[in-house]
Amino acid sequence: NNAYCNQWVVPTEGLVRACLALGRERHAEEYELGVRNLLAALDAHGAQGEFDEGLTYAMVTVTSMIHAARAMAVTGDMRALKHPFLQRFPTWVAHHFQPGEMLVNAFDSGWAVRSGQWRLRPLLSALAACIGSRAALWTLTSLAGGPSTDPAGLAARLLPPASDADAP
Repeated sequence: NNAYCNQWVVPTEGLVRACLALGRERHAEEYELGVRNLLAALDAHGAQGEFDEGLTYAMVTVTSMIHAARAMAVTGDMRALKHPFLQRFPTWVAHHFQPGEMLVNAFDSGWAVRSGQWRLRPLLSALAACIGSRAALWTLTSLAGGPSTDPAGLAARLLPPASDADAP
């Protein structure tokens, strides 16, 4: 019962998405369990979008959160997509980009030099495409080298270009 970690979030994403695929009405109780678990995980992280486990774990954990939230939103359930953590998380990621081609050297990763930026492209692409984050799109196109080549990156390429007004 540890909503904070990826071992909680990844199975929760699976439960939510399985219920949606198999019929939300048919699996209403299981779906609500998944949603409660997802909301507990979102609540476990910083109100300003900060993810205490650092960028590396965020790439796994938050990516699951994003995809579960997007799947819910497609069916009209906006509870996760509009959660303050998900809405503010893209700015937290953007603040890792520092002058001089450097990234904040989070405790969980060895990438201080921005040559590791390619690792952030799938996460930023998912934030732009799945939750509509203009801050993520600006960071992706202005600082991280552009969208990834995965499905989220392909979707991010279709978004209207980010402007300086979108900068976090």
